[in-house]
Amino acid sequence: MSAERTISPEKQPFSVRRMEVAGNYGPCKGVDMAIDVTESALRMVGKREPVYATNPIVHNNEVMEEFGEMGLVLVRRVAEIPKGGIWINSAHAHTPEDFEAAKSLDLVTVDTVCPLVNKVY
Repeated sequence: MSAERTISPEKQPFSVRRMEVAGNYGPCKGVDMAIDVTESALRMVGKREPVYATNPIVHNNEVMEEFGEMGLVLVRRVAEIPKGGIWINSAHAHTPEDFEAAKSLDLVTVDTVCPLVNKVY
């Protein structure tokens, strides 16, 4: 599927005359990994206890709804997770303070941060 839009030459900031937008090829490998790891963790726990996340694991409402049905609970801050709880961090990384809080609360941390995002941080 491609979309065409004409830009008047006097407003065009670059020399490209035509651009085609590629179709959707699905999620990147980092998102795939985050989904797989989260699904595995939630299945292992099997709703015997809550599993917490402080951000959506991935930016996909359908996937997040499914995770909620499997027992994932979203909270605003790591500090809201009960001591010794399970924290799944998102594919989009977290601050060093979040990891320090998780350590001080003795949380089981399931790391789903994309390896490419880790390189940036």
